[in-house]
Amino acid sequence: MNEPWNMLNNSQIKYKLELSKDYLLEKYQFILGALIIMFYILIVSSLEHNVLRDPVFKDPLLKYKIIAEGLSDPTSIVFVDNGIFIIEKEGKIRLWSDQQLAENAIREFDVNAKSERGLLSIEYNGRNIFVYLTEITNGDLLKNRV
Repeated sequence: MNEPWNMLNNSQIKYKLELSKDYLLEKYQFILGALIIMFYILIVSSLEHNVLRDPVFKDPLLKYKIIAEGLSDPTSIVFVDNGIFIIEKEGKIRLWSDQQLAENAIREFDVNAKSERGLLSIEYNGRNIFVYLTEITNGDLLKNRV
């Protein structure tokens, strides 16, 4: 009896096995890629929902209050004599005093705010105010500065 696989030599069998291996590998890579994308979407959507919820405190005496709205990516605050300085990643320092946020920035810096850059930190020592930022100099040259 002549079976079809008996008619193939070793190199033909090896070639057919390699072809089927490549085919299965491509198929599994596609499935794995689809699963990774679905997992990513699931994680990102669940994180967004958790971020938007009210904070939970273990101590019932702790409370929170929203004191300012309309800020664009606030990165840091510092308490000063007459209120709070709030900095925004895009380069603005805003003043919150008398229970309200000032409409206009009290100071603006030309910063590169991509990724982990921008107006990042502010400190006050009772006399001077220091900021840490990524400034743009000479076109595209970036410099971190205090």
